[in-house]
Amino acid sequence: MNRTDARYDMEAASIHADQEIEILRQELVQARRELRFLNQTMSESLSTIAHELRSPLQEIDLYAGFIQEDADPALSAGSAEDLAKIRRTCSYGMDLIEKLMDFSRIDRESDDRAVISFASLTRQVFARIMEKEPGRRVELVLDPLPDVCGDSFLFEQLVRNLLSNSVKYTREVSSAVIHVSAIPEQYHVCFVFSDNGVGFDTDLSDNVFGLFERAHNESDY
Repeated sequence: MNRTDARYDMEAASIHADQEIEILRQELVQARRELRFLNQTMSESLSTIAHELRSPLQEIDLYAGFIQEDADPALSAGSAEDLAKIRRTCSYGMDLIEKLMDFSRIDRESDDRAVISFASLTRQVFARIMEKEPGRRVELVLDPLPDVCGDSFLFEQLVRNLLSNSVKYTREVSSAVIHVSAIPEQYHVCFVFSDNGVGFDTDLSDNVFGLFERAHNESDY
């Protein structure tokens, strides 16, 4: 093979490679378009389902609260506890609905990327969580935390889920402490959330972060 033939072979191979790349690019664009459509359809369906489920739960909780207020002196201990269980079940159901909605939004494609102060985000999320925990004494301890670059919504969901779990599982501790630190690696940062709460069985570590999975009895937390 002379030099001219070799050059033609290289050009032909280059053209073929470019064609293959273009085919793959078009397939990727089509797949992303289909995924976006499916995610949008799922989100709309979940919104409808969530509305239909949330409304009756809110009404049950509302009327149970009315009964508690109006008939409290006349209620037996058993009846009072039954009403409390109804309201806890409603609250748990509405929390599951909110988690389902958050999960559907996480699956959406997002271009909302920015530099985020992880320390400020953690403090803000913690403050919002503690607004729903009147009377609780929980100390948030933050080591120096680096800024991060990413989707602000996803980071907020991540921090909220971790802090909510820490607040929940330190409920029986009189002086709860949540500690957030960072371990810098070569190409990333590892954030560590720890607390002095109840913890969980290490045998359940593969399941504990699954959607709607529980490491403790519902009646305990």
